Amino acid sequence: MFEVTSTRPSKDREAKGLGYAKAGIPCYLLIDRSEGKVTLFTDPERGDHQTATRASFGKPLDLPAPFGFTLDTTPLS
Repeated sequence: MFEVTSTRPSKDREAKGLGYAKAGIPCYLLIDRSEGKVTLFTDPERGDHQTATRASFGKPLDLPAPFGFTLDTTPLS
């Protein structure tokens, strides 16, 4: 799942992420425009993603399988 924050970023950061975890979505990538960060949430368990890996815009972020590549966030900065 891939998401860019909307005009209500708190909903994208919290409610949507929890909903995706409860649905068993294994990877939730959030591009947070107001924070200037990309966060990859993984390992859904007990209604929440257990792991969050963050990178500031301009820094690379490794994406696990099934993607298996490094995301270049330079264009976001």
